[in-house]
Amino acid sequence: MRFGTVLPLLAFPLLTACAVNATNGPAPEDPPSAQPESAAGLPPAAAPTAPVPAVPPTDPKPADKPTSDKPAELPPSPATTATPAVSPPVVGGYTAADTASAPIQSAAAEAVKLLQTRTKDRSLTLEKIRSAQTQVVAGTNYRLELDVKTGRATKAVTVVLYKDLQGGAQLTSVEGL
Repeated sequence: MRFGTVLPLLAFPLLTACAVNATNGPAPEDPPSAQPESAAGLPPAAAPTAPVPAVPPTDPKPADKPTSDKPAELPPSPATTATPAVSPPVVGGYTAADTASAPIQSAAAEAVKLLQTRTKDRSLTLEKIRSAQTQVVAGTNYRLELDVKTGRATKAVTVVLYKDLQGGAQLTSVEGL
């Protein structure tokens, strides 16, 4: 006999014992005389029980009755009535910053200095900070939308300035110049 055929034969008595315990009664192979019966000749689980008296439905008070066929409406939740707010910051993402704050003013001035060096145009000057966002990394990224004046024209420029923890700064991205 091979091992594969012995295992099912050994497991069969165990499965039969589990079936008896799971049903709280004898296994189906047992003779019917071993099963207890009720007075009506039914097994105990199927024996009829005493009828439960029905509770008559009560009519609601006249004040509780709806005035129309429509279901009652719930009051609006604050989430649906409030004006849309700025979405919460995403962990690790950019967060809006006040353009008038000292760190943003300093970052914009630093970005313009680095732009002057990159373009070799000393006439490049900051006109306005349109928007600012910050991102905390191993240091800080400043995403700035700036209006800068070159010799003859004003251009909208978007820069990303990275300031490391030691205070060093570098432009990592420049668009619109």
